[in-house]
Amino acid sequence: ILLHPPKAYTYDIDNYFKQIADCLKKGRWYTDDSQIYELKGIKRNKDPNKEGFVNVLIETI
Repeated sequence: ILLHPPKAYTYDIDNYFKQIADCLKKGRWYTDDSQIYELKGIKRNKDPNKEGFVNVLIETI
């Protein structure tokens, strides 16, 4: 998970994980977030050309 904030401010990366996991579940990427075995997040700087976004890479094991 690569987090690009909408504004240049400090934030706690762990606050975003549950929200992203819930969105992926709603999008039917998995049936329950207990299926997640590894989770890695990287905070990025604000992209001046975008409003803020998240990149998610999903791999099967």
